Amino acid sequence: MHYIFPQNFVYWQKVKNHRKIKENYLNLIFEDFQSNKEEYQRKSDWNCNVVSSYFDDENQNNKRIFDNYFIENVIQKPIENCIQELRLMRPSTISIFKLWYNVYQKNDYQEVHHHLGSQSVSYSGIYILDLAGKNNTYFCQPGTTLESQFGSTFKGSSLEEGDVIIFPSALLHYAVPAEDNKVSVSFNVRCLYGNNS
Repeated sequence: MHYIFPQNFVYWQKVKNHRKIKENYLNLIFEDFQSNKEEYQRKSDWNCNVVSSYFDDENQNNKRIFDNYFIENVIQKPIENCIQELRLMRPSTISIFKLWYNVYQKNDYQEVHHHLGSQSVSYSGIYILDLAGKNNTYFCQPGTTLESQFGSTFKGSSLEEGDVIIFPSALLHYAVPAEDNKVSVSFNVRCLYGNNS
């Protein structure tokens, strides 16, 4: 399935082995969360209330959690399906730039942001690994009207546990205060086309 903005998209699909993935990785995430949440919160400069392993120094903890099985089933296959279904230009190489988890507790939220940074990324994704209430992620495309800051908004509340969501890294998105607990895994990928990056 997908949602098309005038200049962007939000694509999602069910992860086929979701139950097995949840069984294998949720406890690893909670162990790291318990050990490192204060450090992650201390390092965070985000305007939000969420604990994220994005702030894992040199990505060492994330590398111990997320192995090739996770990457293949949650990132590589869905990215390939997205490119094929939306008829996007097929890259010669797709590489993961960053991979991290986010733990939301009731009323936790994330400010409006995009995933473009100092390094060039092409697509980003969010995998809903564990969800007690409704999904709280919204996507928006800046508008030109005076009435609203955003011209188009896609409310991701219909997205469910087991869905992986893929979108251009420049697309703005945010999380409204969570109704209940949620664990998501986010990622950024770089695509190379032919000999050019």
